[in-house]
Amino acid sequence: MTLAMLLSRRSTIKAGAAGIGVAAVGTQRLGVLAQEGTPSDACADTTPEENVALAKRWFTDLPEGLADLISDDFSIEHGMGADLTSREDVIARLMAISTAVPNSTHTYDVEMTDGELVALRWKGTGTFDADYMGVAPTGEEVTLSGIHIFRIECGRIAQIWAETNLDQVHEQLLGGCGGAATPAA
Repeated sequence: MTLAMLLSRRSTIKAGAAGIGVAAVGTQRLGVLAQEGTPSDACADTTPEENVALAKRWFTDLPEGLADLISDDFSIEHGMGADLTSREDVIARLMAISTAVPNSTHTYDVEMTDGELVALRWKGTGTFDADYMGVAPTGEEVTLSGIHIFRIECGRIAQIWAETNLDQVHEQLLGGCGGAATPAA
């Protein structure tokens, strides 16, 4: 599996423009050259295990703990939908899904890490228990899955490249409105 397969074409182009160079990719490890301008001594180093745990908190600490997880200059780039660059926008979008499906649980099929990058292939399930974009809850189970690549900096999530099956979850929550809804992270 290559990094280009994990990132969408659009995100791959953005990642290249941001100065992230691919050195090597294996089935268990992402190899990445250090991004120019990233301070190496400005903060404490984190271990790969700490970085994976931090990335998983993205799915479990929502929405209350989100502000503590992300850096001040955080951004998230979606394969579909608008990119987000402000903490407020991120929190607002994530609130919509986490409020509608408050009891969601996540599993991780693939975990890869190298240095500041963590890739997770994940699946979340929960019950549609609260209003979502004006649609009354059904009490039905919903499933969302995707691949997120996290860039960790100074013990916080600085950037995410996200590919999720939002059309499927919107189909489940909105009953056929698919792409009409605003994507969440």
